[in-house]
Amino acid sequence: MRHANPTSLRLGMSGSFLGQNYRIAGRVVLSMEEAGETYYWNEFHLIGDDGRCATLVFEQTDEGPEWKMFTLVEAVRPMSASEAALKSVGDQIYFQDKTLAVTCVDESLVCEIEGEAPEGVELGDVAHYFNAESDDTMVVVSWTGAEVEFYRGLNIPMRAVSSAFGVSAIPSGALNHLSSANADAGRMRSGMFALVVLVVPLMLFVFSRSGCQRVAKSPKLPPAQLSLGSTGQLNALHYRITGHAVVEIARVGQRYLRHEYSAVDDAGNEVLLWQGTEQGEKHWMLARPATSSRPLPPTTAAALQLGQPVVLDGVAAPVSDFFLSRVGKVEGAVPWAGGTELYGFAARGAKETIIARWNGTAITFYRAAPVTQKNPGQAFR
Repeated sequence: MRHANPTSLRLGMSGSFLGQNYRIAGRVVLSMEEAGETYYWNEFHLIGDDGRCATLVFEQTDEGPEWKMFTLVEAVRPMSASEAALKSVGDQIYFQDKTLAVTCVDESLVCEIEGEAPEGVELGDVAHYFNAESDDTMVVVSWTGAEVEFYRGLNIPMRAVSSAFGVSAIPSGALNHLSSANADAGRMRSGMFALVVLVVPLMLFVFSRSGCQRVAKSPKLPPAQLSLGSTGQLNALHYRITGHAVVEIARVGQRYLRHEYSAVDDAGNEVLLWQGTEQGEKHWMLARPATSSRPLPPTTAAALQLGQPVVLDGVAAPVSDFFLSRVGKVEGAVPWAGGTELYGFAARGAKETIIARWNGTAITFYRAAPVTQKNPGQAFR
């Protein structure tokens, strides 16, 4: 095969992401042209136990290998192919409840297929696409013909891929085998990703070429402001800190580190206090464990789509975001052990956000709200 597989993944392997089991059915190699040079990347076609498909994308960035996973989402305001073709960088589109700016417009080429390709995929197929994003959201809009589809992705840590499929980390030198035409793998700058999209009867291909998406910087951990045993008052309630964990959060186009403190109030009720959110390290949230009259198992939570309603303790809100978190260093009493990887979603309501986090065996729910008082870290001693 002209374009050798640069990863440890092989056809027929099975793994679990977001609580769903998938089989690697095929691998598609795509390319793009930039400044007279050709760049290549790999997309693994996954088929779930329930027949649903997903795409796991391998890319090389200035900071090393990266993985992304993509799923189909519904657009509140559908778009025709003629409308999509008129979009240019700087234009705006409305997606879910946000206004996004178009950051890239381009096309891709399918240059090789191994194994079972998604329906409709053939060598030489070309597709058009554009990326649109805000501070914490990025979607890919693609079309080949009259049908336009919207897709949203999730950054997947390499360790999660290795763990899911039971393989070792990607060999350090394997990236050089992508193609002789791409000897300088470092030129595939951070932010380039590819996506093979299953659409019947058409197959759509989209990707974001190098330079189209913001470069994701390595996350830095802000200084911890609370310590074990310290006490203080938040929102008129008195709390004592009982545990602390450093947690890495990965969202579309964003990675950051935050402190998660476990605490109890005077009545013995347990809460989580998060120092740092997608809005920045100075933003704090208080999360209370919650239960549902109709509990969601991990597999059901994983199958939710953006915009679908979630009901928790009588509070209903639409799913607004998906993320992946990994627990790092821990001390004291915390809900998860160090090294635990958790998938999750956020469903934002008018006053509170419903948060769910799960792995293959357990799921927890929280009702979270911003801490409104100034300098909450200074309220503890």
